[in-house]
Amino acid sequence: LFEKDKLLFAFLLNSRIMQTKGNLNMADWSFLLTGGVGVPEINNDPNPAPDWLGEKSWEEMRRLGSLPSFRGFTDEFKAHVAEWRAIYDSLEPHTCTIPGKVGDRASTVPFMRVVMMRCIRRDKVVPAVHDFVASQMGQKFVEPPPFDP
Repeated sequence: LFEKDKLLFAFLLNSRIMQTKGNLNMADWSFLLTGGVGVPEINNDPNPAPDWLGEKSWEEMRRLGSLPSFRGFTDEFKAHVAEWRAIYDSLEPHTCTIPGKVGDRASTVPFMRVVMMRCIRRDKVVPAVHDFVASQMGQKFVEPPPFDP
């Protein structure tokens, strides 16, 4: 196994363990992989932050809001748009506190944070996955082993 593949392997292993235990919502898993392609949008609300949030991201957020575990996500986003802007602008958005009720749920279901990061800052999904695996399986699963000649 190459070093670059270890995080992906650990993430897939952790996800499979969670799925086996019934702790992984398969609709959320599917959304992470596909961006919700095929999931109907429950509203056609206009983008509340067109100056910084791209249309593709907003479309994904609307689809995300149609999933049972993310019900009301778009309303939460609109109610806390300034806080979401701060997350969007952050150098480490995957470590920021998520606002509102969806943030409360994400604090108890860490996988939700990874899914939301896919919508708001796709470039930070890998660091979010890193933190997720470390929190679920331990730091040793995300750090390379020490070199011992």
